Amino acid sequence: MVRLAWFSIGTVVRLARRCDMPRRGDVAGMPWRGDVADMVFHWHNGATDMLEFSAAYHRLRGANVLLPFGFHCTGMPIKASANKLAREIERFGNPPVFLSKEDQIVNKVQEPEVDTSGKTEPDKFKSKKSKAASKSDGEKYQWEIMKEYGLSDAEISKFQDPSHWLIYFPHVAKEDLKAFGLGFDWRRSFITTYMNRYYDSFVRWHIGKLKEMGKIVKDLRASGEGVLPHDYTLIKMKVVAPFPAKIGALEGKRVFSAADTLRHETMYGQTNAWVLAEGRYGAYEINETDVFVVTERAALNLAYQNLSKIPENPTCLVELIGQDLIGSPLRSPLSFNEIIYTLPMMNVPSDKGIGIVTSVPSDSPDDYMTMNDLKSKKSQREKFGMKEEWIMPFQVVPIINIPEFGDKSSEKVCMDLKIKSQNEKEKLAEAKRLTYLKGFTEGTMLVGEFAGMRVQDAKPLIRSKLLENGQAFLVESLSDSTLYMAYYTIAHMLQNGEMYGRDSSLVKPEQMTDEVWKYIFCDGLYPKSSTISQSVLHKMKQEFSYWYPFDLRVSGKDWIQNHLTFTIYNHTKILPQHHWPRVFRCNGHIMLNSEKMSKSTGNFKTLRQTIEDFSADAT
Repeated sequence: MVRLAWFSIGTVVRLARRCDMPRRGDVAGMPWRGDVADMVFHWHNGATDMLEFSAAYHRLRGANVLLPFGFHCTGMPIKASANKLAREIERFGNPPVFLSKEDQIVNKVQEPEVDTSGKTEPDKFKSKKSKAASKSDGEKYQWEIMKEYGLSDAEISKFQDPSHWLIYFPHVAKEDLKAFGLGFDWRRSFITTYMNRYYDSFVRWHIGKLKEMGKIVKDLRASGEGVLPHDYTLIKMKVVAPFPAKIGALEGKRVFSAADTLRHETMYGQTNAWVLAEGRYGAYEINETDVFVVTERAALNLAYQNLSKIPENPTCLVELIGQDLIGSPLRSPLSFNEIIYTLPMMNVPSDKGIGIVTSVPSDSPDDYMTMNDLKSKKSQREKFGMKEEWIMPFQVVPIINIPEFGDKSSEKVCMDLKIKSQNEKEKLAEAKRLTYLKGFTEGTMLVGEFAGMRVQDAKPLIRSKLLENGQAFLVESLSDSTLYMAYYTIAHMLQNGEMYGRDSSLVKPEQMTDEVWKYIFCDGLYPKSSTISQSVLHKMKQEFSYWYPFDLRVSGKDWIQNHLTFTIYNHTKILPQHHWPRVFRCNGHIMLNSEKMSKSTGNFKTLRQTIEDFSADAT
């Protein structure tokens, strides 16, 4: 209690800039951002500890340390959770009375009776239960998840409104972090999204400046936050007759399995498509004629890009699992094989992205080894009810020549690394690194209208061809949170310590024009037309110049290929060199029984639970 009161007073953490400019090493600017959707339920505290310990160490040495904390609310997780809760209330009542696993739930589209005996495992795949009833993998209703954290029925129903998440959870997370005794300067806290008009103005200036520089284009976002820093392309693979039994009622519509790819140039070599057998999918209405088979997460993202019959509200005609799709015949753009089939793969991520992947075994080691496993192991084929003609006739199609590996790079690299099965993940990761890097930098196209051209030159041309033909569309990879560290330096002045920016006593949001932001962050000219007092403008500029650049950013290794890389990109394009970041520290995963910490594995506690069980110091 003593420590908590000490930090609440703020005599240590609420330090102002000194009058003299700091010497290098005197100031330790250490920004931290937390995701609101995960803040209470899935709080990982290791990265925060590193910042806290480092900040305390530098304070003891006499440094003036800035350690702020913000709440990232941008993105789909909050909206998806709110919508999921609303659907549960609409379907099961308020408070909801959920059906048991044994209850049968009729799908929206009438399904024909089909005898599936002999083709699937009867205890897994014969049932016609919808997603609501199929909970064998431990998936919980959103209502149940929130109930576990002590929320009453009346409180839970309020979370149908996404904005309520933004009001409720940041305060709860803040109290948990205070209980832990972290020395954050809470005056500088803020939430993202338009709810904070100051931060919204900051982002509008940031993105607008990139657009003026020709460094940003309008693409379509259809994947989650952990995607790679590239333009994804969604490949529209048309489902052809005979339709799988589960989607038989959709005959007459144009049904597509949508797969995301970064490697447009390899589409010539498709031999099949992959799904996760136990993964959750759905057939979603895109317009009057077209239906996409994707995951629920992907459908929600698409709905916010006007790729849904009802804007912002995806309509699922049939709920599916991956097993329902196995054997689906597809006609895929550019593929040399006129018809390919949908097959099972263990490593398809269905919680991010689209959940359906194209298979090119000539240049993808994962595809090559999975195809080999299915061909060589009859028991595997029988397990998933596969017919021989879905896989046995299909051979590797050489499409790219790499001097070091030849025209079947996956086969060569897998042999060199002595990879025996699709389960050797570490070896396959190295094989993928070798084939993808060499393929792009040294590969030459062997097939198609771009034969003889270097892969790196042909890649954008092939993508353009797919887009022009309406066989694909672009997916943007990142959102707004790449320059927010700079905002911390003046947030306390703009918001007066109120994280939502509702206190506009010093500066009004509309006064923060592009010229003002440029003056503060980019050594721009003094904005003579500004209605902000000269003393306030000067002080904000001094605050930024004093604290920036940040000395340390701690994050997880998952963010290297996206958030952290784009943080560097954005800083180098927006800010002068003397304000570029100094150090990034990336963490790995703490593993237990070869699994990282998570609620599903049972090796996880929230920060609040840990403090209550073991005390703040022990935590």
